[in-house]
Amino acid sequence: MRIWSRLAAVVVLACDLHPGFAQGNKDEIDAHIQKAREAIAHHDLKTANDEYADALKLDPGNAEISAARGITLYALGRPAESISLLKSALAADPTSGEAETFLGLSLADLTQCKEAFPILKKKFTTQLEPKLRRLVGLSLLGCSSTTSDTDEAIDVGRQLKHLYPDDPDVLYHVAELYSALSKDTVNHLFTRHPDSFRVHELAGEALEAQNSTAQAVIEYRKALQLSPNAPHLHYRIGIILLEDKKNNQDDQALDEFKQEIKVNSGDAASEYQIGDILRTKNEWENASEHFTRALELDPVFVEAHLGLAKIDLSRHKGASAIQHLQTAIQLAPDDPRPHYSLMLAYRELGNVQQAEREMATVQDLNAKKQSEFNQSLHALLTGERKQP
Repeated sequence: MRIWSRLAAVVVLACDLHPGFAQGNKDEIDAHIQKAREAIAHHDLKTANDEYADALKLDPGNAEISAARGITLYALGRPAESISLLKSALAADPTSGEAETFLGLSLADLTQCKEAFPILKKKFTTQLEPKLRRLVGLSLLGCSSTTSDTDEAIDVGRQLKHLYPDDPDVLYHVAELYSALSKDTVNHLFTRHPDSFRVHELAGEALEAQNSTAQAVIEYRKALQLSPNAPHLHYRIGIILLEDKKNNQDDQALDEFKQEIKVNSGDAASEYQIGDILRTKNEWENASEHFTRALELDPVFVEAHLGLAKIDLSRHKGASAIQHLQTAIQLAPDDPRPHYSLMLAYRELGNVQQAEREMATVQDLNAKKQSEFNQSLHALLTGERKQP
């Protein structure tokens, strides 16, 4: 994983030298050091490397100049060349923390993780400058991911997410780690327990994600044959049937949700789905019971509040509907659906001004969503990052 930095700030920090120069060449060496610093400040790492190389010719055994050039070579993306200089610096001065840090980074870039890992692990726990610690953490994560010690990799990933919660590189590499662990675990399951109902459940989930819903239902039913009381399987089948508008399989979906409740009595989602199907059949009393049960199981279930409000509106009970809708708005203030239903409730009660306000809110929220979608699409197509 090549993650070497091209940020001059990191290199300047690491290359802040206070060396004891060879007395006879002090002024000349000092001039090269100054030119190197100026070059780094202008993001000209190639010139900086050349200046450090000239300084080392005048004072070959200088540990700090060796470290500075090694760090600059690393920043240039030349870790193979940086290693010998950094090791030389450490041999002359074992206390050189910067040389040790960038040695670990260089070794990791060359996938020499056996040697890099202990260095990076030690450095990641020390008080490094944030940009440098990020580099160390990402390299450590890369090395940890190549070992069989998954706990170590997960721990590093967790720490990185805590330290840099919005960093795209951190999020990407942590996601890659979890994806790899997931694949390994699934392969282990298929290898060790090929006849388990979980194998069919996972196969169904994969097929469903690929929109192969008919095949997914077959796998879910195979899983149920092996484990009739397994939770969530009837619910998954019910959702697939409910979304099959062409064949209008609401009654079959209803049966699946009822079966789910028999094996999984605490499933608020199935209670809601039953209520919503019954509502569309105008079986309002039964629907209300299931919506209410869903809220008993999950008090912040916005859709259940909306379901009860829709029933109240169908019964011309605008005041009762408003209570549920106001609760839904508190739970989901950016959702236009409760505001739209609230507009209908106020209109039912003859409150035209309030109804107009809610309609304006619906329009504003929809416009906001459309604007955010357009910005995201533009950023995706152009590669421009959205400004915070």
